[in-house]
Amino acid sequence: MRRKRSGRSLVETDAPDEMSREIEARLGVRRRFYERALVVFALVEVGISAPAAWLNPTLSRHILAGCASAILGTAVVAWWAYKVRESALYERAGRTLLRNR
Repeated sequence: MRRKRSGRSLVETDAPDEMSREIEARLGVRRRFYERALVVFALVEVGISAPAAWLNPTLSRHILAGCASAILGTAVVAWWAYKVRESALYERAGRTLLRNR
């Protein structure tokens, strides 16, 4: 049974297997998005920081450390956002299953 909620169609069914496949599919799309966004961000950050470090050798360690911390911080935020979305999807599935009992 398909139902519209906030502009997106959600499968709400009694079958936990179907719900599990849908959740995994949605999380797979989100995971690929975050991975690609992080790779693009890292390439841009390294592309900006490497010439700056090469042009100013006295500050190169600080520039590269700032680049690494920016990439690491962004990776942590992306991981956190992924986990929040994952728990929200599982929460919605659990509430749907409990409501149907």
